[in-house]
Amino acid sequence: MTFRNPWVFTFLLLLIPFVMYTKKKVKIPSFRFSSDKLLGGLGSSFKLKLAQNLIFLRATAIFFVIIALAGPQSPIEESKIQTEGIDIVLAVDCSTSMLAEDFKLNGRRQNRLEVVKDVVKNFVQGRKNDRIALIAF
Repeated sequence: MTFRNPWVFTFLLLLIPFVMYTKKKVKIPSFRFSSDKLLGGLGSSFKLKLAQNLIFLRATAIFFVIIALAGPQSPIEESKIQTEGIDIVLAVDCSTSMLAEDFKLNGRRQNRLEVVKDVVKNFVQGRKNDRIALIAF
Protein backbone atom coordinates (compact mmCIF):
# COMPACT_ATOMS: atom_id res chain seq x y z
CA MET A 1 0.00 0.00 0.00
CA THR A 2 1.28 3.43 -0.88
CA PHE A 3 0.22 6.87 0.29
CA ARG A 4 -0.36 9.89 -1.93
CA ASN A 5 0.59 12.38 0.83
CA PRO A 6 2.85 10.56 3.33
CA TRP A 7 3.90 13.85 4.95
CA VAL A 8 0.44 14.04 6.58
CA PHE A 9 1.59 11.37 9.04
CA THR A 10 3.61 14.08 10.82
CA PHE A 11 0.29 15.23 12.30
CA LEU A 12 0.22 11.95 14.25
CA LEU A 13 3.07 13.35 16.33
CA LEU A 14 0.75 16.16 17.43
CA LEU A 15 -1.93 13.68 18.43
CA ILE A 16 0.05 12.22 21.33
CA PRO A 17 0.53 15.54 23.21
CA PHE A 18 -3.12 16.37 22.52
CA VAL A 19 -4.27 13.22 24.28
CA MET A 20 -1.84 13.68 27.18
CA TYR A 21 -2.76 17.33 27.73
CA THR A 22 -6.49 16.76 27.57
CA LYS A 23 -6.41 13.70 29.84
CA LYS A 24 -4.64 15.56 32.67
CA LYS A 25 -7.36 18.16 33.07
CA VAL A 26 -9.04 17.96 36.45
CA LYS A 27 -12.78 18.26 36.18
CA ILE A 28 -14.62 20.18 38.88
CA PRO A 29 -18.04 18.71 39.62
CA SER A 30 -21.06 20.85 38.84
CA PHE A 31 -22.93 19.78 41.97
CA ARG A 32 -21.41 19.20 45.37
CA PHE A 33 -22.97 16.78 47.79
CA SER A 34 -22.29 16.41 51.46
CA SER A 35 -22.51 12.66 51.10
CA ASP A 36 -22.22 10.22 48.24
CA LYS A 37 -25.07 8.07 49.59
CA LEU A 38 -27.43 9.75 47.12
CA LEU A 39 -25.32 8.64 44.17
CA GLY A 40 -24.26 5.25 45.53
CA GLY A 41 -27.11 3.28 43.97
CA LEU A 42 -26.66 4.64 40.47
CA GLY A 43 -25.13 2.24 37.99
CA SER A 44 -22.95 3.19 35.08
CA SER A 45 -24.49 3.07 31.64
CA PHE A 46 -22.83 2.61 28.27
CA LYS A 47 -23.29 6.32 27.57
CA LEU A 48 -21.56 7.24 30.83
CA LYS A 49 -18.60 4.98 30.05
CA LEU A 50 -18.28 6.57 26.60
CA ALA A 51 -18.44 10.04 28.12
CA GLN A 52 -15.62 9.17 30.52
CA ASN A 53 -13.42 8.04 27.62
CA LEU A 54 -14.46 10.73 25.18
CA ILE A 55 -10.89 11.89 24.59
CA PHE A 56 -9.89 8.45 23.32
CA LEU A 57 -12.86 8.37 20.96
CA ARG A 58 -11.89 11.80 19.63
CA ALA A 59 -8.24 10.76 19.28
CA THR A 60 -9.31 7.64 17.36
CA ALA A 61 -11.47 9.74 15.03
CA ILE A 62 -8.57 12.17 14.43
CA PHE A 63 -6.26 9.21 13.79
CA PHE A 64 -8.55 7.85 11.07
CA VAL A 65 -8.97 11.31 9.53
CA ILE A 66 -5.18 11.67 9.32
CA ILE A 67 -4.89 8.29 7.62
CA ALA A 68 -7.63 9.27 5.16
CA LEU A 69 -5.85 12.57 4.41
CA ALA A 70 -2.65 10.64 3.66
CA GLY A 71 -4.52 9.07 0.73
CA PRO A 72 -3.92 5.33 0.96
CA GLN A 73 -3.71 3.70 -2.45
CA SER A 74 -3.35 0.10 -3.42
CA PRO A 75 -1.78 -0.42 -6.81
CA ILE A 76 -3.88 -2.38 -9.26
CA GLU A 77 -2.09 -4.87 -11.41
CA GLU A 78 -2.26 -3.77 -14.98
CA SER A 79 -3.76 -6.22 -17.40
CA LYS A 80 -4.00 -5.85 -21.13
CA ILE A 81 -6.85 -7.38 -23.06
CA GLN A 82 -6.71 -7.27 -26.80
CA THR A 83 -9.99 -7.15 -28.66
CA GLU A 84 -10.96 -5.96 -32.07
CA GLY A 85 -13.86 -3.65 -32.64
CA ILE A 86 -14.96 -0.53 -34.39
CA ASP A 87 -15.99 2.93 -33.27
CA ILE A 88 -19.65 3.73 -33.88
CA VAL A 89 -21.41 7.07 -33.43
CA LEU A 90 -25.20 7.07 -33.25
CA ALA A 91 -27.04 10.32 -33.89
CA VAL A 92 -30.59 10.39 -32.48
CA ASP A 93 -33.12 13.07 -33.32
CA CYS A 94 -34.93 14.27 -30.16
CA SER A 95 -37.08 16.96 -31.75
CA THR A 96 -40.85 17.21 -31.41
CA SER A 97 -41.29 15.45 -34.75
CA MET A 98 -40.14 12.25 -33.02
CA LEU A 99 -43.27 12.33 -30.82
CA ALA A 100 -45.48 11.29 -33.74
CA GLU A 101 -47.10 7.95 -32.96
CA ASP A 102 -46.84 6.19 -36.29
CA PHE A 103 -45.30 2.84 -35.27
CA LYS A 104 -46.76 -0.26 -33.62
CA LEU A 105 -44.51 -2.05 -31.15
CA ASN A 106 -45.77 -5.02 -29.13
CA GLY A 107 -49.32 -4.34 -30.33
CA ARG A 108 -49.33 -0.74 -29.03
CA ARG A 109 -48.89 2.53 -30.82
CA GLN A 110 -45.52 4.02 -29.99
CA ASN A 111 -43.90 7.30 -30.87
CA ARG A 112 -40.78 7.35 -32.98
CA LEU A 113 -38.46 8.10 -30.06
CA GLU A 114 -39.60 5.04 -28.08
CA VAL A 115 -39.04 2.85 -31.15
CA VAL A 116 -35.56 4.31 -31.66
CA LYS A 117 -34.72 3.64 -27.99
CA ASP A 118 -35.73 0.00 -28.42
CA VAL A 119 -33.75 -0.40 -31.66
CA VAL A 120 -30.65 1.27 -30.18
CA LYS A 121 -30.87 -0.91 -27.06
CA ASN A 122 -30.94 -4.08 -29.15
CA PHE A 123 -28.14 -2.77 -31.38
CA VAL A 124 -25.84 -1.89 -28.47
CA GLN A 125 -26.39 -5.24 -26.75
CA GLY A 126 -25.19 -6.99 -29.90
CA ARG A 127 -21.96 -4.98 -30.15
CA LYS A 128 -19.76 -6.35 -27.33
CA ASN A 129 -16.30 -5.16 -28.43
CA ASP A 130 -17.23 -1.93 -30.16
CA ARG A 131 -17.04 1.57 -28.73
CA ILE A 132 -20.32 3.37 -29.18
CA ALA A 133 -21.05 7.09 -28.82
CA LEU A 134 -24.53 8.62 -28.75
CA ILE A 135 -25.32 12.11 -29.94
CA ALA A 136 -28.80 13.46 -29.21
CA PHE A 137 -29.83 16.50 -31.20
